[in-house]
Amino acid sequence: MITVLLELEDILKAHKLSAQRNDKQPHINKKFDPNHTDIEIHFMAALAEIAWAKVSGWEVDTSVRWGDEGIDFYNNGNTYQLKTRDLSRYKKPDLLCRVRYVKADRFILSELEPSDPYLVNFIGWCTQEELQKTLINIRGKGVRYVRYRHLLRELPNFGDENG
Repeated sequence: MITVLLELEDILKAHKLSAQRNDKQPHINKKFDPNHTDIEIHFMAALAEIAWAKVSGWEVDTSVRWGDEGIDFYNNGNTYQLKTRDLSRYKKPDLLCRVRYVKADRFILSELEPSDPYLVNFIGWCTQEELQKTLINIRGKGVRYVRYRHLLRELPNFGDENG
């Protein structure tokens, strides 16, 4: 696991980016997470993306458009999607992804701490093929791919020197 504590500058950047994204893509909370507002969903995602950029040295996509097409980062010919979970709701969440949003080559599970929401934990990663091995049906939400957290690969080794 990798843990990142965000600084004020990072938090302000996440706030600005989430507001811009919310203006472009409002009304997503019923689709993704009925327990958070639209702006909270965008903010949590932006916090995780900025934290991952700090760890990896990769650039955050700050372009504002309708959705990210299921891709958060591009690096050395690979595409990455961060899946961020809020630990106030889930004790030890697994990596879940809606079937139609499986576009990236690799997926990274991140968690936000309820005691300190600016502390981001990166739990592990998996390939698209590994994620697509298990389908579950979540009542009221539909079918999702799941990669159970104990099956995730350790970070930051992405299985090859190209990352």
